[in-house]
Amino acid sequence: MIGDDVDRVLTKLQQLVAVPSVVGYEGPLMRHLARELHTAGLDVTSTEGGVVGNGARGGRVVISAHADRHGLICTAPGTFTYAAHVLPAIRGVANSHRHAFAETVCTRFGDEEVRAYDPRTGNTVADGRVDHMAVCGIDDLGIEVPVKGLDAILTATPVAFQGKVVQEGQHVQAQLDNVLGVAMALVLVEGGFDGTVVFTAEEEIGASWRYLNHELLRHVQAPDTLIVLDTSPFDDTEAVDVGAVVLRWRDETARFSVPTVSRLIQISQSHDIPVVVKDRLIERLNEERRFNGRDELPLGRTELGRLVRGTAEFVNGATLQVPTTMYHTNAETTSVTAIANAMRVLRDATD
Repeated sequence: MIGDDVDRVLTKLQQLVAVPSVVGYEGPLMRHLARELHTAGLDVTSTEGGVVGNGARGGRVVISAHADRHGLICTAPGTFTYAAHVLPAIRGVANSHRHAFAETVCTRFGDEEVRAYDPRTGNTVADGRVDHMAVCGIDDLGIEVPVKGLDAILTATPVAFQGKVVQEGQHVQAQLDNVLGVAMALVLVEGGFDGTVVFTAEEEIGASWRYLNHELLRHVQAPDTLIVLDTSPFDDTEAVDVGAVVLRWRDETARFSVPTVSRLIQISQSHDIPVVVKDRLIERLNEERRFNGRDELPLGRTELGRLVRGTAEFVNGATLQVPTTMYHTNAETTSVTAIANAMRVLRDATD
């Protein structure tokens, strides 16, 4: 079963990365996901902020995954801005831009093939490539990324990184955040999951929790079980190679459900699956950094943390994350073992 799960997740991954879903312009992928959930037999509702599928246990057991990915937006003829930064600026939301981060973005996507697409249909308008020889810039709207070959496209056109999945031995590379979580949820549904699945938009700008909350409030009471799927970045490959699942007791904004997190830990231990508790790991690293006079690492913010804080803890749950390296790139990497272990825990937790 678990081996079959991995094969199905990888097949879904191939299909999903081919559909563009730049943050703020997720329409083509959301329509694809609505069809998938409908085919699987769920009652499907499309909303402004995502797609919801409800089965017989709708509202009681909820799985969520954000479906947006990083990309660019054409903000003027020949000018392309990192979407996760330009959208808050356009909407009047406070956002800070650092030159160091601009360099990071260009390093992440230098020389990557991209495609401008029609946000209504998902059809490709033109192909281009990030110019790794040019320098990223920062203006009032955010981080400008130099792109060759798209001079003729219209302002406000989204530009996605070309979708590709590469498997080398036990490692899987793609723009995994968070199409991997979406693929896992779809495989769970096709295997008979009859709760609620919520695919949200705009997580990369911190807005997705509002869409998730809107769906949960339709059921009046908080779910018995809420699990939010995502990837989790690491600087080295240890967690990836051992196939760890990544859990949290908290993030920067909120503490998570003790019963739900405890259950995920128990399930993992029952299968001898390694567990990394990310907030505890960061706290240990920060003890060393304080001792050495270095700046502390942030605990990080999650969709679930924003939801818990935004609902004054009325809604709570747990994150279930797959460890990756090369975070937020087109070569974000995890392992077959990590995917298999996350699916095993997810299945047991939602039975």
